[in-house]
Amino acid sequence: MPITLLLIGIFSFFSSPLPTKNHPLRFYSSESRDDLKKIFSLCIDSAKHSIHTSSFGYSDIEMLSLLKQKKASGIDVTLHQENTKKTRGIRHRKFLIIDEELVCISSVNLTLPSLTVHNNIALMLYDQNLARSMLENRFYETNQYSYYPLSSCGSLALDKVLFLIENAKKSVQVAMFTLTHPQIVHALIQASSRGVSVKIHLDKQSAKAASKKAYETLKNSGIEIFQNQGKQLFHHKCALIDEQILIFGSANWTKSAFEFNDEDLMVIKIDSHEHQKFFRRFFTSIQYT
Repeated sequence: MPITLLLIGIFSFFSSPLPTKNHPLRFYSSESRDDLKKIFSLCIDSAKHSIHTSSFGYSDIEMLSLLKQKKASGIDVTLHQENTKKTRGIRHRKFLIIDEELVCISSVNLTLPSLTVHNNIALMLYDQNLARSMLENRFYETNQYSYYPLSSCGSLALDKVLFLIENAKKSVQVAMFTLTHPQIVHALIQASSRGVSVKIHLDKQSAKAASKKAYETLKNSGIEIFQNQGKQLFHHKCALIDEQILIFGSANWTKSAFEFNDEDLMVIKIDSHEHQKFFRRFFTSIQYT
């Protein structure tokens, strides 16, 4: 069966369609039991002119085969990979840009474990200006969201994250693979000390290794901090402020991410009932040890 017909058949069997221009912004996650591999395949297969993709790793055979098929059909396919020049940071961006208008930013790498095993979250939306800004590494802002390429706007993005935490009124919920940035740790503790409900969901392997110092500091301050259940990585990189503002992207909350790495970060107003419901379900569905 041709790959296009197969994917169309797959589409009818799960409930999370791709965004449309009339419904331009959608979220997907492992916690919502979305099949991220099928969704990413549909996204790639929808391309008519061009595909830009960035991943920390490319090893999923079926995904690579689909990209090769699209290239063979005349689609302009560009894989953004790790820089060959020696730098202090890494290329850690995780995106798909289809026809320079459909954008996917996520915590997902194009590897089989990341697509099918580990806990991840993805955002897809239609915005030609955002697509161009991402490809040109430029800051971009609308009434609903702002985009920060950390390779050029890391300091600005960090200031925004700190500002949002420092001005939280009711709650801060964090889902993070690695959390080590001392300024963010301090801001979270200060928010908790003034009565804001701070809950942190952290990868259990990271909590015992890279994030151990931050984990112990936050826990000793009285903040509720949880570790995920299971062997899979808890690979999320997001936070929800007062259930209304989402901080989201490819960046872990580390100094390397904000100062040296090539990363994407967005700040998004969560003002629709559908998206509020998604994140309530997201945070209540996380499994803990």
